[in-house]
Amino acid sequence: MAQLKFGRPIEFDEGWEVMEMGLKKLEKLVAGKSDSQFTPEERMSLYEIVYDMCTQKGPYDHSERLYNKYKETFEAYLSSVVLPSLQEKDDGESLLREFVKRWSNHKIDHEREGKQIDSALLKDVVGIFVEIGLNHYEDDLEAKILDATAAYYSQKAASLCNLEDSSPDHTLKVEDCLKLETDRVSRYLHPSTEPKLLEEGVGWRKKRKREFSYVH
Repeated sequence: MAQLKFGRPIEFDEGWEVMEMGLKKLEKLVAGKSDSQFTPEERMSLYEIVYDMCTQKGPYDHSERLYNKYKETFEAYLSSVVLPSLQEKDDGESLLREFVKRWSNHKIDHEREGKQIDSALLKDVVGIFVEIGLNHYEDDLEAKILDATAAYYSQKAASLCNLEDSSPDHTLKVEDCLKLETDRVSRYLHPSTEPKLLEEGVGWRKKRKREFSYVH
């Protein structure tokens, strides 16, 4: 998804076309059909377009129309994608696994980006999953979390490689991320996930160190 800039008032259709590309990418991420995370440039481009569409003067103020279109698209996604996938499940355990797959990774990535999430709710969902059976937790939830973590930090390593960090700054960033992952486990994931989650972080640290050495 390319970063776009408009040097003039944005027409609704052209602005919505960009937003729709972002929503489709998000839908694939939530469904686990893609591990291509949003780049900082893509996020900023989407934020700027939404802001501009909602603050333009006169007939170019698309705030109400944009809100209604987003609501319509979200409701259509729930009814055409999420609900059918849940209705296909013939028992409570399968339904819960489907729900968790589409929700947990999305929430965790939001938190990694500094957004507030309801960690108590996430902990309750994880707790129910563990009650069903630790093997289900490991196979159906933990495995997806670890895959998403590897993808997230792979992208993180690539983006940091472009920064002119000094070695102490680089070490601080990595250690801070590892501490946050440990805290994440203590707040809402099962304790058995911690060494596996940190292993992904250590792998990122090694990769980042190699890239840092190469660049500098």
